[in-house]
Amino acid sequence: DVPILYCHGEADPMVNINMARRSKEMVTQMGAKNYELKTYPGLVHSVSMEEIQDVKEFLEKVVPSDNECQVKLKDPSEM
Repeated sequence: DVPILYCHGEADPMVNINMARRSKEMVTQMGAKNYELKTYPGLVHSVSMEEIQDVKEFLEKVVPSDNECQVKLKDPSEM
């Protein structure tokens, strides 16, 4: 079950908040079990620091902390 985080501003004039709610409804009807819709009062079609913090926490929770999954930087001379 793939975890899904959908963040949406409640004041978004381009994509109405009801579309976000409908998306959650449709995706969960299709079988998604781990779906979280986070809404942000007053946020328009943009991003907020609260949203960035929520995404960071979500990724820390769902992405393995295994060193094998980390990006390993190379010295340019090794490329």
